[in-house]
Amino acid sequence: MKKLEVETPAPAGGEDGPLSRRGDLDLIIGLVPYGARVLDLGCGDGLLLERLRREKGTDGRGVERDSRAVIACMRRGIPVIQGDLDEG
Repeated sequence: MKKLEVETPAPAGGEDGPLSRRGDLDLIIGLVPYGARVLDLGCGDGLLLERLRREKGTDGRGVERDSRAVIACMRRGIPVIQGDLDEG
């Protein structure tokens, strides 16, 4: 049986990593009310949902088609569904 090896970016742990202070994410986070429920379509590695949970106490879920990004979300503890939105 062949072993599948997947490289994924490490999640931003307790301290903010270099990507966690992106201006676009800061703008979005500023628009989301505290405690909101968020569905992130095309959530990538889950960084936005992780920051929203940490900074705004949100309840977030993600949808992502890339298997490596789905694994990165799971490592961050982000609930995610793998699927292609273009295919329905």
